[in-house]
Amino acid sequence: GMVLLFSMIKLMTSRDDREKRIQEYIDAGMITVGISSDDAKGMKYTALVNQLEASGFTNIKTVDLDDAGWFKNKADTVESITIDGDTYFGSASYYDPSARIIISYH
Repeated sequence: GMVLLFSMIKLMTSRDDREKRIQEYIDAGMITVGISSDDAKGMKYTALVNQLEASGFTNIKTVDLDDAGWFKNKADTVESITIDGDTYFGSASYYDPSARIIISYH
């Protein structure tokens, strides 16, 4: 019974720590992306920009890869997104609203 109790306490602590950390992010004025880097790929870049602006991000730069001629079916779709230099992030990742976001699209 002792081992089970210990792992339950450990579980509760890590959840509390995570909630505390999230609260600290929110207190610091940070916001969630709301979409993972994987889900962003292949979206229409304008929809992604609108979603990020609606979330509160203010420093969004778009880069036209100027290769849509090669990928007509992919015109205006997101090739990659980086936030503060991160190429991979989850939808619940927290960033500063002024974090530099670069969206490359076809």
